[in-house]
Amino acid sequence: PGTCALAVFEGRTVECDDVHTDERFSSAWRELSLQHGLRAVISIPTMHRDGLALGTFVVAFAPEAPLSPQDRELAAETADLCGLVLAYRRDQLKHELLVGELQHRVRNLFSTIGAVVYATLKSHPEPQLFRKTFDGRLLALSRAHALALEPGETDLRELLSDTLAPYSVDHEVTLEGPGLLLTPEAAVAFSLAAHELATNAAKYGALSNQGGSLRVSWNFESAGEDRFVLTWREVGDGSDDSWRFKTSSIAWSKDFSGFAGFSGVFG
Repeated sequence: PGTCALAVFEGRTVECDDVHTDERFSSAWRELSLQHGLRAVISIPTMHRDGLALGTFVVAFAPEAPLSPQDRELAAETADLCGLVLAYRRDQLKHELLVGELQHRVRNLFSTIGAVVYATLKSHPEPQLFRKTFDGRLLALSRAHALALEPGETDLRELLSDTLAPYSVDHEVTLEGPGLLLTPEAAVAFSLAAHELATNAAKYGALSNQGGSLRVSWNFESAGEDRFVLTWREVGDGSDDSWRFKTSSIAWSKDFSGFAGFSGVFG
């Protein structure tokens, strides 16, 4: 490495009085510096207010004419100014990224709401039933996006426990499975899917009868843990049907890369 890399790595000023003879640095760096006429340099890290080095301010000089104390003071002040400029640009880029992400999520939200409206209207054309069903789905969507706005990933067990909490008062609800973290997009998808299944179970399945029970289990399908199966099993209404969800985009870290779509099969 050269003086710039060392200054950033150690967060301190690094001086080289003679590039040609300085053995601290690689020969490639020395040759490159000499090709550009850099015989002696001083690299001052440009720091962020949180102590992170954002870059370096470099002053080249002739070994026979070293920098005076005034020159060094001016270089240090310039490095501080460069740090402020870089920090401002860094914050500006972060702001642009957040605005872009917000715009993306708002577009997705409107698309999702539109899809929910049309799907609800198709299956429940009666005004009163449409409003009741749509209100429930909209509330589930609101809870899902609240989860998506929380920092970090969402635990699958926590998400299911929150979604199924209203039904666990009068029914036995069991959750079984290993720890699995969901990205915000996957958390929204799972929350909506769980809400729909629970609503159907409360209307027509085990959660519509006293004594009915629900068991939700999930596990990894292969040793590599790159795919998993979630099984929704209702007992108590005279049937024992299971609905399975599968996804093909679970990373090694068990984090979903996003909503990849679900395929359901009875089994």
